[in-house]
Amino acid sequence: MRWTPSLVEERLAEAASVLKRLPEPRRQGYFNLWPEILHSFADKVGHEPKPMRVIPSPAAISRMEETLNWTVGLDPIDGKIVWLRAYGERWKTICWTVGLQRSAAHEHWLYALCVIAWRLNRRSVPKFRSRRYVIEMVKRACGDEAEPQINALSVHCPYDTNGAIGGQPCPLPKPNPNVSKYAPRRP
Repeated sequence: MRWTPSLVEERLAEAASVLKRLPEPRRQGYFNLWPEILHSFADKVGHEPKPMRVIPSPAAISRMEETLNWTVGLDPIDGKIVWLRAYGERWKTICWTVGLQRSAAHEHWLYALCVIAWRLNRRSVPKFRSRRYVIEMVKRACGDEAEPQINALSVHCPYDTNGAIGGQPCPLPKPNPNVSKYAPRRP
């Protein structure tokens, strides 16, 4: 399998969704001696039903555990941006959290995805090259599927009716419809 940044992004989003769905850990040594309260139908009338928590499959948990190690070698800011984005946080919140401007945070995110994809393909990342160079190198190696959000045909700039500023593609990425802040992604 050839890894691309878009595949890495999907796997990280799936891992974040699985982490949200895992049951809460219980502390050892604490227990309740009270008997369980049985509610009658009259007690339950008018109450909101409790949402059913869907526990992820063992295969999804295994993929999530594999994915957790991917951000180990990254810069701490890059790893934080990658996980915040995987959890579906908005760019404004991410920028406030890491203290970067929107374009810089987006470049850190793209760079981290490209580095992860490059390492998963068992290639070494050049140490003394710029972030932009590494992003372009991975984009060339992976083809058009490397950066689906920066493709000039799929991005429309809100500032121009043609979808471009001065003949250049709009710097603002198209929002990812697969990642939602309110609903977890289904595998």
